[in-house]
Amino acid sequence: MDLGRLFKDSFNYLVSYPVFFVPAFVTALVVLVLGFMVTPFSLGVVYRAGSIKGAIVILILLVVLVKTFVQLFVSSILTHMAYRASEGSVPALEESFQTVRGKLRDVVVLALIVSVAVSIGFMMFIIPGLVVAFLTIFSLQEVVIGDKQPMEAVKGSYNLVKENFVDILVFFVIVIVLLAVVGGILGMMPLGRLLANFILTPFVSIIVTLCYLSLVSPTLHRTSAAGGSGS
Repeated sequence: MDLGRLFKDSFNYLVSYPVFFVPAFVTALVVLVLGFMVTPFSLGVVYRAGSIKGAIVILILLVVLVKTFVQLFVSSILTHMAYRASEGSVPALEESFQTVRGKLRDVVVLALIVSVAVSIGFMMFIIPGLVVAFLTIFSLQEVVIGDKQPMEAVKGSYNLVKENFVDILVFFVIVIVLLAVVGGILGMMPLGRLLANFILTPFVSIIVTLCYLSLVSPTLHRTSAAGGSGS
């Protein structure tokens, strides 16, 4: 696996097709609004205004559910757009939206399976959660691109990771470090979290998708990447 090529191609896709930033903007905006809803000030208002103390818990759960769904849906759209770009086509937001909408049930079920497993893992001293995230890194691509059922997608991702363990481990660690560093730097700026989501959401979706394609269809990826780089 040529990691340098993956990062270069992902950057070129973002530069060549600004449409990738459209769904990312939606995610960033939703995260910003939902983040405001669970600030200490807003939670204090809810607490003082209602007689039911459980309102705060309900609000937090609702915010988490909405945020998770939006991020998942947008990531699915970006995954399909990256796939279309890898084929040499111009990614179209409407086409990818319609495709993902047709797979929405499988995407949601997959999200429930993976998020529950990762959450349980994180509650067990964090490392098990990272392991689950690592083993299921390509599960969304397996659903959106591979057209697999949720459990088949999880198994497919596991098999890909197992067969390419060292390469995927290096890739996974680099992506995690990149997210931490870039997110940390941008987070110190005004509206930094909004900017971080706006930039990192499409980039991560693209690079994970290109990594997936390089494993399941390396010839397709090499050909399309060469064409995309010359855009």
